[in-house]
Amino acid sequence: MLSRKILFLAIITLSINLNAQNIYYAKTNGIGTGTSWATATNNLDSLIHFVPNNSQIWVAFGTYYPTSDQNGNSNPTNVRLKSFSLRSGVKIYGGFTGINETSLSQRNWTMNPTILSGDIGVQNDSTDNSYHVFYHSGVDTSSVLDGFVIEKGNANSTYSLQGFGGGMYNTSSSPQIANCTFRNNSALASGGIHNNSINLKIINCTFVDNYSTQLYSGALTNYGGSAKVVKTNFTNNKALNSNGGAIYSYNAKVVIDSCTFFNNYGFNVGGAINHYSVDTLKVSNSNFTNNKTNESGGAINTDGITLINHSDFENNKAKNGAGAINISNNNIISIIKFCNLINNSGDSTDVGGALIISKNDTVSNCTFEGNLAYNGGAIFSSSDDETTFLANCLFKNNTSIYRGGAVYLTFSKPKFINNTFYGNIALNNGGGIYINNLSSQKPIIYNSIFWNNSNSIVGTNSSSTALVYNSIVQGGYNGINTLNIDPLFNNAPINLSLSPCSPGIDYGVDSVNHIQHDLLGNLRKFDAVTGDNLIDVGAYELQSTLENQYIGPNTNNLWNNNLNWSKNVKPSPCDHVVIPINKNVILNENSIIRSLLILANSNLNIEPNHTLHVKK
Repeated sequence: MLSRKILFLAIITLSINLNAQNIYYAKTNGIGTGTSWATATNNLDSLIHFVPNNSQIWVAFGTYYPTSDQNGNSNPTNVRLKSFSLRSGVKIYGGFTGINETSLSQRNWTMNPTILSGDIGVQNDSTDNSYHVFYHSGVDTSSVLDGFVIEKGNANSTYSLQGFGGGMYNTSSSPQIANCTFRNNSALASGGIHNNSINLKIINCTFVDNYSTQLYSGALTNYGGSAKVVKTNFTNNKALNSNGGAIYSYNAKVVIDSCTFFNNYGFNVGGAINHYSVDTLKVSNSNFTNNKTNESGGAINTDGITLINHSDFENNKAKNGAGAINISNNNIISIIKFCNLINNSGDSTDVGGALIISKNDTVSNCTFEGNLAYNGGAIFSSSDDETTFLANCLFKNNTSIYRGGAVYLTFSKPKFINNTFYGNIALNNGGGIYINNLSSQKPIIYNSIFWNNSNSIVGTNSSSTALVYNSIVQGGYNGINTLNIDPLFNNAPINLSLSPCSPGIDYGVDSVNHIQHDLLGNLRKFDAVTGDNLIDVGAYELQSTLENQYIGPNTNNLWNNNLNWSKNVKPSPCDHVVIPINKNVILNENSIIRSLLILANSNLNIEPNHTLHVKK
């Protein structure tokens, strides 16, 4: 019996040891074997190569240099082949002081910068730096790099792979990278990281001042595979002779969430991102500011499936149009929703200050304000297709130097649903929308407002017209149920939602808008007036009922008795008045109301010398 107990305990102990991770330690002034902080080693590169699987390496602040190539050879034929290399099953953490920390939570990678540098030769002479600070082949998701600064790799060789990925080169690998900064790395192609057919995850990192001189991105290139980038900042990265100042993707699935792109530059297209792929680019909760390109897409250029939501684009510039986003993916679905596109610009001779759209694109619940271009201050479209939708959007104070202050259409017939156009200017013509179409190409406009623009909807000739339904158009337009009447905004130009007295309340066509929320995220199709249509016109939906129901008599049945009404106040010019079944009301003053509904067996008696004006 005793021998069985000893065997059982031995099995338990073995199991615990197999599941536990060994921890090794590195310090710049270490002289030991790395088994504790007291015996830390200063040769981080060697430690990575030789620790057993299922290990962690904790690294104290300071600067470390690679001492061998990716195969562990400390004397490669070319010293610039020296690089760090992650291993599957090994997790490396920086940001420690190196003074007896016992928990990962005790580190601070901001206060204790742990630098992995490619500056292995003459200091600050990049010509003899490592081609790659990190080089990986066949590394899986169990490898982790967390809490480091990766800097001064210089992949400037035209030989083989030594021109790709100055900060990190990954092939058939899927390392997990968190809390890292990639700075001052350069390459002929892909200055920061080059990923070749991998699945990469980057969390809470920074890419700053990386650049490529010939191909691909300044910071991060995804060539096949997939990449997920979360809570990461891209600043001052440059593709000096290529596309995608921050990110370039080729046939890769890319997810970007809660990231910031500031002052990146792409020489050709995509100041921040160029997505050249049939696969999906998904951008959420991100900010793009001051990015630039010499061609199209100051922030993003894409020809793949593109999904962008809850993101802001401000002060981005493109010399050849699409100051913020260029979508050139004919017949591929793209969706942009709940975004703000502010003060973006195309060149003074080009188109689409904020956005160029294509077929099968949906733009909804977005604000376009202060954008500038030669044609189409906010949007330019040349897609002869009815599958493009713009819904629940605000176009405000956009400017075109020539035509289409907000939108310019050429041989294009998208559907506009529940949009508000206000204060847009075209120095030549078409402050709201300019149409340059054939007679068979009719854009369709539903439930929209055009007000205080230099003019509303203008075409090149009598053939270039739109089909307009249930809209308010200043100056009038030949459509169905169009109004030329003040929409009565709440506080124009600051607040362009509709006041309760607006003629646009419940005036739209319900069936055409299937988007559940208005520009502010409020419920669409709120029934403000019983018996009318449900949906308002414009980008905003009133969220309160206009109904004021007679609930008297309270001491008397007089109209001017506030206590007789459901709102506890007598009817106003904005109210839809309802007199329910079996009620008798006496109008004892002059009154103006929006509308009136009298139900069965009820009476409204108007006293002599008094009038009731019903506006609708």
